[in-house]
Amino acid sequence: RSSDLEKTPSFGVHSILGFYKCFGCDATGDVFKFVQEIESLTFPETLRLLAERYGIPMPQRPAARDDPEAQRYAALAEMHELATQLFQENLRSPRGAAARDYLVSRGLSQAALDEFRLGLSDAAGQQLTTKLQRFGPALLEQSGLVIKRQDGSGFFDRFRARLMFPIQNESGKPIAFGGRALRPGDEPKYLNSPETRLYKKSAVLYNLHRAKSDARKHDRMILVEGYMDAIAVYMAGVREVVATSGTSLGLDQVRIIKRQVAQQQAAAGQVILNFDPDPAGARSTEKYISVFLAEGLRVKVLEIPGGLDPDEYIQQNGVDAYRALIDRAASYFTWLAARARTKHDMQTAESRIDAFRSLLPAIEQVTDRLERAAIATEVAQQLNVDREIVLQSLS
Repeated sequence: RSSDLEKTPSFGVHSILGFYKCFGCDATGDVFKFVQEIESLTFPETLRLLAERYGIPMPQRPAARDDPEAQRYAALAEMHELATQLFQENLRSPRGAAARDYLVSRGLSQAALDEFRLGLSDAAGQQLTTKLQRFGPALLEQSGLVIKRQDGSGFFDRFRARLMFPIQNESGKPIAFGGRALRPGDEPKYLNSPETRLYKKSAVLYNLHRAKSDARKHDRMILVEGYMDAIAVYMAGVREVVATSGTSLGLDQVRIIKRQVAQQQAAAGQVILNFDPDPAGARSTEKYISVFLAEGLRVKVLEIPGGLDPDEYIQQNGVDAYRALIDRAASYFTWLAARARTKHDMQTAESRIDAFRSLLPAIEQVTDRLERAAIATEVAQQLNVDREIVLQSLS
């Protein structure tokens, strides 16, 4: 994108020869390369996306039909699509009444259930196994959807009597599931698919395929913890939201977010961390601040008053109140400094230095000299520490 002050465009498309050129970053290529870069897809995913969008049949190469790995991938993808459809049918059926009541109590509309393809797994533990039987024992075991019996006599469904959240890849295809327990005593509360040929936990973010367009538009991504939080925020109209799905955030996921929010060379993308307000959520926030800073992203922390999760807060106060919280989200440093002050009594020089030292791991990730100088001044003010000591520690 060129600014209003530019006299010549910084991006051009040659309609006859069919290629683009960005004069700001030297990127060039054809329409496939453009979509691949913008959507952060592999080349085969790019072809499938364009074919599906414009109704163009995808020719199948003879080699692909003879490639065991390609056949395995396609079969596993089909199994996950069939599972998603089956779970949706269960939720819509009379047996899904209690699960639907629970979802209504959490503020989810029918539109949300349809958009996110929520479902219900059967309680008996054989429904999905039976439906997928035709794929054979090897693929059943590799799918992660079933579990092999210890005596070797067959398989049973991994997810039983759980509210099912399909986890989708960047093309929107289901590749795994998260299942929330509905029966008292069922543990864990949330059960995720194991890693498979389709699903690498550290490289997938829940709702990314929906969120990335608005994330690029606003140069920011909101990161929440759970499926329900992401759904509530998205359905309320704040589209640039993804969730960690209850797993530890990996470097691949951080870089995926960076690709979406740092589209412009001159602008650093922003991440707003909105984790649960409990001690575990605070520890995750503190841990991930350094990871995002190390990747050159700007970080803010959104704390919801009253100890509420995002979906609870939106239900009680509405999306405008949530948007106001986004606008007032504290810089990562303000949040860290406040957290440091609660851990130390701040009455002695020694305790103030200890508080400053607790901030150092995050501050040291900041490479911009001007920002480090500004941080030094703010540290001195907020922790009542001599500015020269701070500057020496950061040099």
